[in-house]
Amino acid sequence: MKVGLDPIGVAAIFTTKVDVLEANIKKGEEGSLLPRQSCRSENVSDDTSAARGGRTMMGGARWAKAGGEGGGEGLPDTYKVRFGEENFYPMAPPTEEEREQRRLRTFNVTLSPDQDEAYSVIRRWMRGEKVSVGSPKLLKLGGLAGTGKSTLIAQLASDFAHKRIAFVALTGRAVLNMKKKMLAMGLASPTHFYMTLHSLLYQCFTTKGKRVGGSASTATEPEQLGALVGGAEERGKLLWSMKDPEQIGRFDAIFVDEASMVGKTMEKHLLSMGIPVFAVGDHGQLDAVGDVGTLMKRPDLRLEKIHRQAEGSPIIVLAHIVRETGDLPRAPPSGDGGLIQYLAYKDVSQLMKGLIADTAPQDLAMLAWRNATRVLMNQTVRQIKYSYGGAGGGAQGAGCGAQGAGGLGWRSPPQPGDQIVCLKNSYRLAFNGMRGFVKDLQPTRSPNYLEGSVEFAEDNVGYLGTVSNLMFDRAKMPETLDEFEKHNLIIDDWSDLGFMVDYGYCLTVHKAQGSQFDTVAYVREKTGMATKEEFKRHLYTGITRAVRRLFVLV
Repeated sequence: MKVGLDPIGVAAIFTTKVDVLEANIKKGEEGSLLPRQSCRSENVSDDTSAARGGRTMMGGARWAKAGGEGGGEGLPDTYKVRFGEENFYPMAPPTEEEREQRRLRTFNVTLSPDQDEAYSVIRRWMRGEKVSVGSPKLLKLGGLAGTGKSTLIAQLASDFAHKRIAFVALTGRAVLNMKKKMLAMGLASPTHFYMTLHSLLYQCFTTKGKRVGGSASTATEPEQLGALVGGAEERGKLLWSMKDPEQIGRFDAIFVDEASMVGKTMEKHLLSMGIPVFAVGDHGQLDAVGDVGTLMKRPDLRLEKIHRQAEGSPIIVLAHIVRETGDLPRAPPSGDGGLIQYLAYKDVSQLMKGLIADTAPQDLAMLAWRNATRVLMNQTVRQIKYSYGGAGGGAQGAGCGAQGAGGLGWRSPPQPGDQIVCLKNSYRLAFNGMRGFVKDLQPTRSPNYLEGSVEFAEDNVGYLGTVSNLMFDRAKMPETLDEFEKHNLIIDDWSDLGFMVDYGYCLTVHKAQGSQFDTVAYVREKTGMATKEEFKRHLYTGITRAVRRLFVLV
């Protein structure tokens, strides 16, 4: 069911994705979608290239070629980056069952006593009645894993289907998961909007003064932007400016999911809008990075009783033990609802070789604290897959294995079947944290780019176009465009980088927040964690990403 845009200009993000993608398929049938072809690179001359050390300043992305086919030594080349809304396509049209799920229906469940008590308070608060907790503009609900937050929120969404409500979260991945849960329960309303907090509150600019995305009707002029950012000179640094109230639109309430991830500054901006905010989160999970907020520090309402359907899960039991004690027990709990094993860190290769062979790739994730560990674990898995005598793709269905990668192990270029993760929200069609697979990526004449297709089956999104080759095995995302100068690459805009992905076998726990996986291999590490409380929250959050099987590497 297509939900239209707010007439005031608020984008109903995530609600029109399928329609846009289906339109792109139609374009493809008419021959206007990017054809599957090799990247073309053209030699150009430009007077400014000498001043730039041999690099050109023409449109698209440029780099200095060291010589070889197509020109003399140092001859600059240009590469036309193909990255836009038209490069995304739906992997399959919605089924009739999925269309039926999008039709609004009544949702009624039997709530437990603690859920019912919280529900009664929230319902009265939504009606504008005075309640004994919170304030008229802010009510906070905290719920530990297995206590039934999703069920309670679904009931409220059904009860207030006629209200104009913005369902928001910090990350696109969390918003997408929230909407999926609602649709799976048959909840859809033309007055409910799903979007990230950034999209709701801010306009995005770069230090060049160019507005990036957003739905605002006006953009700050470059001169005004200079005052806004205090004269920042870093080229391409992303900056955020608060929208005016009329640009945000009229809402009866804002539901914030995964509220523990919201920082103090964003929390202040959110509450300054004057719209009632209902914040929901797990008060045992990780806080925001750096700018720690308060939404889940002292929830007005709490759900802490494990419900009957979660009581048989040893993973939920372990999470609550960690919550109470701050660390793992000597022996993991057991139960019919799942499996937990502790393993030595040195056995990671043996563990992952077995899991790759017997687990569907979308159901398996490794989790770590540090980005350096994430990169190392991604390399470990790829070493297993692409070394002679390795797993050779296993259940991944890559059809390439070590032979296709030339036995290069983790140093091999991206292979068909390689798991990837999206690093940056792109055209409201692909979102930071989405995991998918390489379908086919081929090198181009620029070492900085690949061209081909990647697919995100769980989200029914495919992409055919330019993919950045600079993000793989990178521990930290660049903050400014100037950081690409060392690659002899002059970029005028972030879109000139192409679609940004990295290997997605291992994620940081922060990146995985808002997602769950059937099987999780969690790397327990204390390095970089400042306090016992931080370690406890990280451990608790990592554990609760697993649904059925949890392997803890200690």
